[in-house]
Amino acid sequence: MSALKCQPLRLKGRLHVPPQRVTNASGCKVGLIIGASSCIIVFALNLGVTIWSTTLPRGGATDGSRRILKEGSCSDIRKINVTLHLLINILSSILLAASNYGMQCLSAPTRGEVDKAHCRGKWMDIGIPSIRNLVDIPRKRVILWGILALSSAPLHLFYNSVVYSSLTTVDYIIVGVNETATNANSTFSSKFHQVNQTTQFQSNLNQSLPDMVPGALEAMGDLWDLASSGDLENLTNSQCINEYATSFQTSRQHVLLVSEPGEDPNWQGIPRYEDSFIFKTVLTDYAYDWICNNTPVDVVYNCRTSLPTVKKQVNNWDPFGDRIRYCLSKRVDQHCRLNFNPRLIAIVLITNALKTVILLYAALRPPEEALLVLGDAIGSFLSTPDAASRDSCLASAKDVRQRAKHDWIGPRAWVPVKRRWGAAITRRRWIMSLVIYSASMSVLLFFIIWGILNLSSPKDLKTLWNLGFGAVTEVSLINNFGNNDSRVILSVLLANIPQFIFSGLYFQYNGLLTGMLAAKEWSDFGLKRKGLRVSSDPKGEQRSRYFLQLPYRWSVPLLLASILIHWMLSQSIFVVAVDRSTDPDTMLGSVSDTTLYSTCGYSPIAMIAVAMTSFAMVLAVVFTGFRRLPTAIPVVGSCSLAIAAACHHLHGTPQPEEAFASLKWGATDSHREGPGEENLGHCGFSSEYVEDPREGAEYF
Repeated sequence: MSALKCQPLRLKGRLHVPPQRVTNASGCKVGLIIGASSCIIVFALNLGVTIWSTTLPRGGATDGSRRILKEGSCSDIRKINVTLHLLINILSSILLAASNYGMQCLSAPTRGEVDKAHCRGKWMDIGIPSIRNLVDIPRKRVILWGILALSSAPLHLFYNSVVYSSLTTVDYIIVGVNETATNANSTFSSKFHQVNQTTQFQSNLNQSLPDMVPGALEAMGDLWDLASSGDLENLTNSQCINEYATSFQTSRQHVLLVSEPGEDPNWQGIPRYEDSFIFKTVLTDYAYDWICNNTPVDVVYNCRTSLPTVKKQVNNWDPFGDRIRYCLSKRVDQHCRLNFNPRLIAIVLITNALKTVILLYAALRPPEEALLVLGDAIGSFLSTPDAASRDSCLASAKDVRQRAKHDWIGPRAWVPVKRRWGAAITRRRWIMSLVIYSASMSVLLFFIIWGILNLSSPKDLKTLWNLGFGAVTEVSLINNFGNNDSRVILSVLLANIPQFIFSGLYFQYNGLLTGMLAAKEWSDFGLKRKGLRVSSDPKGEQRSRYFLQLPYRWSVPLLLASILIHWMLSQSIFVVAVDRSTDPDTMLGSVSDTTLYSTCGYSPIAMIAVAMTSFAMVLAVVFTGFRRLPTAIPVVGSCSLAIAAACHHLHGTPQPEEAFASLKWGATDSHREGPGEENLGHCGFSSEYVEDPREGAEYF
């Protein structure tokens, strides 16, 4: 059949001039203004914090761009960091929701664009986020849509890393000393300047001079004098191992390992430098290896794996050959930091401003008579019938999609089969969505398994839970540390790629849910009378809109689930930042004179939580798709041609007043007039009496 030529509607031989269409641009306009206003509020908050950050201290000698929001104990900084990331994800979701609203408004077709598409034998999506419509809308709106879409990428990749925490690690010296045989208290009865003059210590010192690190002798002297004055904390072997078995030492510094009296009485009470060394806490590949220093070679791969063995034999702990009796440790204040990155917030501010400008522009120049929701389309087609879809009141979206051009036009027999909600979605889209979801879940499960297997700690659920959400541990680092700018950017991008991927999945998920809920709303018209839900200025029996096509009872939980998963992702893979002394060959000096080292860490329990929540969301949309629709009305989905076909009057006359009435879909009590056509009925929307279609009867 040749393509149908669109002609002006004729009624009984007379040319019918359609009534003037009433535009509904204000619905899109109001939503866009609300979205732009939300973006302005978020921009003001971001800008205010950025300006305030300029008054804060800089991050360090080699990283002058970052600012320190707060410095304090690591537990306090961690709590604030988690809270701020939750706030950032809320603000990010507001920006993305406003942007997605704008994209849907820009891609929503006008009635004129729908008519042109129908005349070419094509159809457009109505009421759902649509990439398909971009082919048939003006180029200017396509460009604006593209800018909104592309400007979302920086939000996903950088916003969560604008604020991040860092640990200020402490390098320390470990000094071994044999306790005196006569009296334990006499071991530290002498001051260091007295010990320094002994023949044994000078001999020890002369042998160690080539290996001495600058500042080590002074640190040893300070440590010894603190022990002499009783200002060091006495730790049992078990306590000492637990306190120092960490790659990120933040609360303790130098330590004296006091062993049992040696065989040579001349060495009792003398610190031995050859049994001591400077421990560089940033070298996590050799984390706290001194604790396992005397463990048999066949047992040790690194101290992480052999630590359980050491703890079981804590009473025989002998890292330097002599069995340790106790430790004397120097406690220091923690200096964890909450950092703010002005460079990344600058990118976010530019993106934020760009979205605001586009939304304001779209609000000031909205498309005229945009068909945003299903009610807009029904009202428009009732007021001005579509010329390309006549005589096909039972056509479904599947009929339109699967039949060439206008071969789907014509009467059909009524088959009262209630379809499932999922019938509103094309099989191709279902398959594509499930493949994408399955692939994403498989990748996530792979990283969960890989992450757990690479842990050197126990792998039971209790241990994984104790590692925490977003907690920095030496056992859960993705790669080695680096301190150049490229490593920092790489860490930021790696940590936020999952955010970007999830947003793409969310867009696809939202489209599925929106399409099925539109089918439910459509099917309800065959069950009871109700007014149209329109996008603007409801009149008569019309109802105000939801947030576009999604009812609030669906859109609000979906938005909250999105915020939750974005937050959990930020705690699953995250930037690990460690501050340490700018001079790696000296002891740690001022905490303000530091270099920032960065890498990425991960939290297995947070990744498991993401997997469980995501799987629940996938199950929810699949189970929703299997639900039965309340009536057997042909499923039109978002297909404009199928929607238009169901909105024709029996005689093809415009019914503008019907758009404001309470409507029900069904069979009218009239039939087509003419020889041989008495058995053809008609189905459609009406404010008057309608009856259920008769099984097997044909309707045009």
